[in-house]
Amino acid sequence: MVHFSPDAKALLRDEINQIRSKMEVPGFPERLQWVWSKLEAYVARLALIMAMCRVVEERAPERIESPDVLRAGLLIKYFKSHARRVYARLYGENRDARLLEDVARFLFERGGVWEGLPSKLHSELHSEVKPPTPEALTRKLNALSKRYERDIAFESGKRWNPETENSERHVKISLRDRVNGVNGDKDGGAA
Repeated sequence: MVHFSPDAKALLRDEINQIRSKMEVPGFPERLQWVWSKLEAYVARLALIMAMCRVVEERAPERIESPDVLRAGLLIKYFKSHARRVYARLYGENRDARLLEDVARFLFERGGVWEGLPSKLHSELHSEVKPPTPEALTRKLNALSKRYERDIAFESGKRWNPETENSERHVKISLRDRVNGVNGDKDGGAA
């Protein structure tokens, strides 16, 4: 039997939780969910392989350490990127779902809500499927919020800016409370 060090066990738990949380992001392709589920088990197996390689090379005690889990996580990241490519080529990619997934990740990193100028949102949001202009992104997000109303809320309007003494377009985008428990309670209301 090969055991985990306490730090490695905690890292393994974090890696598995990250894989699961990504599957729950709005817009995540259904075709990839079973692949991601299998990757959860592969993290531990790959960590064991990394540990045994290290044990043989360094003549270290037979135990899985944190660097072994981190290396396994890097391999999983590589496998995920290639699985996405293969499935996109085989079945095509739903660009709207991919944008929704990218927006959801963007919002998770910011506590579930973002608001400001459309131009700032356009520059901060990293997505390969993002529309080319802030105006097009605003229109697309408005449409996505109607189509995926259980997952995302979107507001757009004018606000007065005292610095420029002019009104400016302002947008607010948020994840619904039911999405991975962001924004407090889980009653399903808008953030």
